[in-house]
Amino acid sequence: MKKPYLGSELLAFCFSYRLPVLFMSIFIFIMWVGHTLDLEFSVGLAFLLPAILTFIIAYMWISHLIKLVEKDADDKFNCLCKSLEQLDYWYYYGMSAVGVDVSSQRLCLISANNKVVVVSLSEIIEVKSTVTIPDICYSRSVQLTDYGEVIESRSISNRLSDNKENEERRIEAQRNTGLIFDLDKLNVPSVFITMREEDIPSWNRCLKHLSENKLPIQTSPQYFPNNE
Repeated sequence: MKKPYLGSELLAFCFSYRLPVLFMSIFIFIMWVGHTLDLEFSVGLAFLLPAILTFIIAYMWISHLIKLVEKDADDKFNCLCKSLEQLDYWYYYGMSAVGVDVSSQRLCLISANNKVVVVSLSEIIEVKSTVTIPDICYSRSVQLTDYGEVIESRSISNRLSDNKENEERRIEAQRNTGLIFDLDKLNVPSVFITMREEDIPSWNRCLKHLSENKLPIQTSPQYFPNNE
């Protein structure tokens, strides 16, 4: 099975508020230990050890995230293979997955909450694209000088707070970006499949070609679109 591109979202926390908070926490802890034990070399350790420990913890956390996503991708891929007679094209992102069987013109849709729906092309009423753009916030702290001038600045706490808030908004926007399949099914009227914004046009073309009988049959499951 070809592994889907996991993307920089798994590594994004390296540039978020977590690393500076982790670094400062270890720094303060080492300084406190050095002060308590009256260690002269505590200042040097306070700068060296946080960097080493932060790197180790970050590496372990990223590896853990990657393993979780790869396991979920494997589970979704196996579910697609079992649900369709032949899996020609498939896609995975944000805990959602979609697979296409060209010869039978059937699709398997797996939402982020693991709802599995197998539908024929004739049961799809409409496919709607939805793209959510996050509102990025930039907080400012206002200061007055001795001359009555107003200066806007961003403190470290402001930046950390902004990074945390913006990361949460980006994640929420990613979860709400994708394709909505309106179905002619009584119990399952619609299924939402999370997708990257740049992959949505490719899948719209894929479904269009499927409806026009122009989509080639593959000899093995093809991850689509292949961004490599």
